[in-house]
Amino acid sequence: MSALLNRDMFAIRNSFARFEKLQLALPTGFDDVVDRLARELQALDHDAVLVQDRARLLQDEMAAKTDAAINDNLRILSVLTTMLLPPTLISGIFGMNVKDLPFLETPGGFWNVIGLCLLSSFFAYRLLKKLDIT
Repeated sequence: MSALLNRDMFAIRNSFARFEKLQLALPTGFDDVVDRLARELQALDHDAVLVQDRARLLQDEMAAKTDAAINDNLRILSVLTTMLLPPTLISGIFGMNVKDLPFLETPGGFWNVIGLCLLSSFFAYRLLKKLDIT
């Protein structure tokens, strides 16, 4: 909106500049009116530029805040993905129907595998903490 106003003010100021170049014989006092209008238009144009600059700064600040929020969400998602990767791998391996899987014939083998999954998540979390990623 301020950019449109700035363009309109620029066009009107150019019209006044062209009018001054014509050097027409005008009634007395008209030159003062034209000068005063030109100054008012210049002040309005300056105000429109200031509003446009403020709007641009506000837009940049909002974009920076949005980017920071998106980065935080992506970091949380990455940490969760990293923590759940080892248990997913373990459950995928134990989900295969092959003969020589460990804990297949062991009593309580299911709970051993669950413990292994939890332990792998814990170690992944500790590694992330050590690397200062979380």
